[in-house]
Amino acid sequence: MVLSRARHYLPAAGLALALALPVFGAEAPVPVGLASLPVNPLEPLRTESPKDTLRSFLAAMARYRQAAPRNRAGATGHLDRAARTLDLSEVPALFRDEAAREAALLLKEVIDRVGGLEGFGAPGEDAAKGLLRWRIPGTEITLVRIEQGERAGEFLFSRDTVARSKEFYQKVRALPYVQGSAGGAGYVEPWLNLELPDWARRTLVLVPNWKWLAIVAGYVAGLLVRYLLSVLLRAVLGLFARFGRLSQGIELGRVLARPAGWAAAGFLWLVALHALQFEGPVLTALTFLVQAHLSVVAVWSVYLVLDRLMAAAVQRAHRTQNALDDQLMPLLRKVVRILTILVGSLVAFQNLGFNVMSVVAGLGLGGLAFALAAQDTVANLFGSAMIFLDQPFRVGDWVKIGGAEGVVEEIGFRSTRIRTPHDSLLTVPNKAMADAEVDNLGRRQFRRVDLRLGLSYATKPAQIEAFVEGLRKVIAMHPSTRKEEYHVAFDAFADSALEVAVSFFLKVDTRMDELRVRQELFLEFVRLADKQGVSFAFPTRTVHVESLPK
Repeated sequence: MVLSRARHYLPAAGLALALALPVFGAEAPVPVGLASLPVNPLEPLRTESPKDTLRSFLAAMARYRQAAPRNRAGATGHLDRAARTLDLSEVPALFRDEAAREAALLLKEVIDRVGGLEGFGAPGEDAAKGLLRWRIPGTEITLVRIEQGERAGEFLFSRDTVARSKEFYQKVRALPYVQGSAGGAGYVEPWLNLELPDWARRTLVLVPNWKWLAIVAGYVAGLLVRYLLSVLLRAVLGLFARFGRLSQGIELGRVLARPAGWAAAGFLWLVALHALQFEGPVLTALTFLVQAHLSVVAVWSVYLVLDRLMAAAVQRAHRTQNALDDQLMPLLRKVVRILTILVGSLVAFQNLGFNVMSVVAGLGLGGLAFALAAQDTVANLFGSAMIFLDQPFRVGDWVKIGGAEGVVEEIGFRSTRIRTPHDSLLTVPNKAMADAEVDNLGRRQFRRVDLRLGLSYATKPAQIEAFVEGLRKVIAMHPSTRKEEYHVAFDAFADSALEVAVSFFLKVDTRMDELRVRQELFLEFVRLADKQGVSFAFPTRTVHVESLPK
């Protein structure tokens, strides 16, 4: 059928060439004449009408065919100029250049075989007003007007034409070139298409059998490359570590060894996709998967690097005298983690072809509903901000909040974690922390000790006076007590003891120091009582019986 159409258009081809040659000017060795037009490197590509687009495409391809045997690099420039007449909006950006060049070569081969006639019959700029698409007579090669984007208003070969260029070529490759044409574009089929056996070229689920085998082999090869590269990097880093140099760089390299292996596997898969010449939806799907893989690896690598740097900053903050950075750096580390994942995900989705701005706009429209649903979370965030601004407590402080007390271990975005004396972890929302009355025992300059020592009623007054005076001397002589204010006095007659009130302050920094000094003082109190023969009372009760039963 295609052959009959080609024969039908042969007379028209001759007529078209007769009309076109005076305009374009023929020049050997390319019989088309378009290659002889003067070339201005900055000359804009004319695509205002189907006729202009066809003329630009064929002129660039003619120059490519003429320059290819002598200057391959220069010929590529003409091929890229011809590819600019194609609508490549659905071709993945990673393979766009190669796919465009191949499509241009194939279309030129098809046109020279079926009699596409250098614009003959194509509407010019005046006739193209209001025209949305035009098809080369007797073919499915279509030019369409671009409605949006930077190239709006231009006529380009349609996306469907670009996608089906190889299909068109397969249908007409047995036909001879139309007399007077340029004889194609010098396209040579890949040797795999000619050398593989029939069973390997049979199609299974849109893809030939040999490509399925190649997909499996390429996947295994990628995993092998990942493993070998990871092992090689660790070995090299081990050699550097043996010499004791660049310790920070070695540690960072060890962290990035696994992502580097996966990145190498991803690039190998990309090369394999290009070498295996996938096309259509299969190429789109596989390219999307590989690009998604590389995007995840990229975000993962950035996350590991920043997290390692923030971990080093946290360690450095712990070595400084300032306690504020001890609280801020762990929180900043969390912020960096969240922002890395969020921004990295947005960039990855943008690179994969999703319109991230529309997603962000959609989030803006739903912001009110989200804010209403997340009132408590927002309140906790403001609570954490108030804690850092007012600093009612810091990490390491002993605090009392309501009926709970303990040491502050972490101040987060949503909550504060407190380690209780029972070694349990108490989590208090920051909103409650900001509103509650917080007794910060860790900020005390002095820690008060109140005692009531009960002496037995058998103790003599002189012993009581000597014991009280001895307690005062013990308190005054200890280096960790406050000398300006302490009180020791015989205070009360209790039910079973003569009570001595003892009140003094300890000048210590931590709870452990407080317990140590209390023990030292209390042992001195016991030694003093033992030295002076004073005994401590214990609860007693005397029962008097007036008479006994007979």
